[in-house]
Amino acid sequence: NIWSCLIGALSLHVYRSGMDQMVVQRYLASRTLEEAKWTARVGMTLFSLFHLSLTGMGMLLIYWFRDCDPLLSGSIKKLEQILPFYVKEHFADFPGFSGLFLAGVVSAAT
Repeated sequence: NIWSCLIGALSLHVYRSGMDQMVVQRYLASRTLEEAKWTARVGMTLFSLFHLSLTGMGMLLIYWFRDCDPLLSGSIKKLEQILPFYVKEHFADFPGFSGLFLAGVVSAAT
C-alpha cells in the first residue's frame, strides 16, 4: 500500500542522504560547509524527484491495468514483469523503443 511505500522511501532517503559512503565522501570533499550544505540540498532534491517519478510511473501502470490484470489473465508470470509487458504491448509501433528500453534496464542493472 501507499504507506509502506512512503515509509520505505523515507528510510531509504535518510540512508542515502546521510550514511551512504559515496554521498558522505562528496560532503567531505566540499571546500566549505556552505558548499556541503548546497550539495546535500541538491542531492536530496534530485533523489526525491527520482522517487516521485518512480511512484508516478507505478501509479500510472496501476491505473492503466485497472480493468485488466495481466497477472490473472496469464500474460505475465510475475508482477515484476508488468513494466516490460507494458512496453512490449504499447510501444511495439515505435521501432527501436523496446531495444532502447532493454538497454536502459541492462545499463541500470550493472
